[in-house]
Amino acid sequence: MKDVKSLVMLALLWTFFTVAYADKQKEKSVKLPSGNFEQANKNTQKQSIQTVNVNQATAKELDKKLKGVGRRVAKKIVAYRNANGPYRSLEDLDKVRYVGKKILSRNKERIVFQ
Repeated sequence: MKDVKSLVMLALLWTFFTVAYADKQKEKSVKLPSGNFEQANKNTQKQSIQTVNVNQATAKELDKKLKGVGRRVAKKIVAYRNANGPYRSLEDLDKVRYVGKKILSRNKERIVFQ
């Protein structure tokens, strides 16, 4: 009789933990948007891009908002702007040391000149 009780108890515990684990997995699952996933992803990316005015931004703002631009490069951008006046184009930004075509191409949608 003890063996039967042990088996029943073991079966109940196994069922309980299986159900609890399945519920946790449901909570973790991510629902994809319906329709065209690629289009939804592009729309999300466009909405989340933050623009930065390179003629008014501080080094801290440039560091945060531009991809591939760290504190050192952001300070160089601000120093060049202070020494040479406002930027008018991406070509002007390309004159800053450590700013190259790769950084400019990654950020061309983020950079504004006002």
